[in-house]
Amino acid sequence: MRIANTKFAGRTVTFYYRYKDRTSGKLKPVSLGQYPGLGLKTARSLVDEQLRAVADQGLDVRQYLKRIRAEDVKDTTQTVKSLIPDFLAYTERRGLAAGTRASYRRYLRPLAVWWGNKAPSEISRGDVQDLFDRVKREGVPPLDIDGTTPIQARGKVTGGHRAAGQTLSAGRAYWSWLVDREVVQVNPWKDQKKLNEESASGTADRSLTDEEIKAVLVAARQSLGGRDLSVLRIMLATGLRPNEVCAAEWKEVDLKTGTWTIPANRMKYKKADHVVFLSGYARSVLTEWRRSQHGRHRYVFPSEGTKRPHVEADNLVERFKGLGVDGFTPKVCRATARTGLQRLGCPTEVRSRISHHQRRGKVEQSYDHYDFDTEAKHWWEQWGQHLEQLEAGENGLAEVINIRSAEK
Repeated sequence: MRIANTKFAGRTVTFYYRYKDRTSGKLKPVSLGQYPGLGLKTARSLVDEQLRAVADQGLDVRQYLKRIRAEDVKDTTQTVKSLIPDFLAYTERRGLAAGTRASYRRYLRPLAVWWGNKAPSEISRGDVQDLFDRVKREGVPPLDIDGTTPIQARGKVTGGHRAAGQTLSAGRAYWSWLVDREVVQVNPWKDQKKLNEESASGTADRSLTDEEIKAVLVAARQSLGGRDLSVLRIMLATGLRPNEVCAAEWKEVDLKTGTWTIPANRMKYKKADHVVFLSGYARSVLTEWRRSQHGRHRYVFPSEGTKRPHVEADNLVERFKGLGVDGFTPKVCRATARTGLQRLGCPTEVRSRISHHQRRGKVEQSYDHYDFDTEAKHWWEQWGQHLEQLEAGENGLAEVINIRSAEK
């Protein structure tokens, strides 16, 4: 009887105990838990002090472990709130993007505040549905994950489908981790089909028509500052995800060659750098914005405050609501760009390259390695010219500064 060598599955390390079953005479493995939730010293102590005696008596070691784990869950130290910091530490060790970790921390606050002292095993599917509705109605509580520390106004998240959907995503990831650690046996966040459908509504299930693009740009020039207007125009011009635009750094952008290389760790799929070929329109917007800035900043769109280094996509949601188009959010800019390219005749494969979407099937992922860079550059330019025509042709727009014409 001994603790087996640790088994590596990716970055996960699992401890196993192999013992000889007295009935069959065969060696049986039983999982003790995963590191770092369970250390080697603790695993050895568990075997020496409990499991060895259970095996010697001919009892079922697996059933014994299930029983003591169920009792441990009832311990007040293993509550929904107390385990969140361990989950966040786990996501950091796994190398998840900083934005993803920040989103998890933000949208796990409802769980910590409203379910804080409950054991995870007490949470049912009905509780998840009630939480979803409450977040949609009230927003995310202005308290940190410890349930007591107030969050400043900048960290407040209003309600609606987006906040509820993000909470659903964070809660599902957290509970999957709890299941993997065998803290709970059932994940009440899984297979919530109705909630999944509801959380998707009101986000990017629509795109702007040309007339709506004009209306949004008119309203943006009147009500938004130069930074937020520039963010809006770049999101429309590139079709990038809001977080990818908001966290852009000047070192990634080469205005002379018209390329913007986003490192893999800032992209959703993190497999390779994403090269954006800036259209003349996008280069004009960035050049105009850079000339208006005082001094040099690390980030293209720096925050006006001191708490965060750059503008946050979540904070743009509220400001975009004042632009007079129902359901308009930062994600709609992405849908508008892709749909607009489709209207112009851009092929599906090129739109996927521009949007940085993964290839659909396993065969395509394995064997189709053409990058569509030449085609993407062409269609980004076509879409940029289309946006430029919409701006220049709208009487209600303030005068468009055409830097390329001025430079010529």
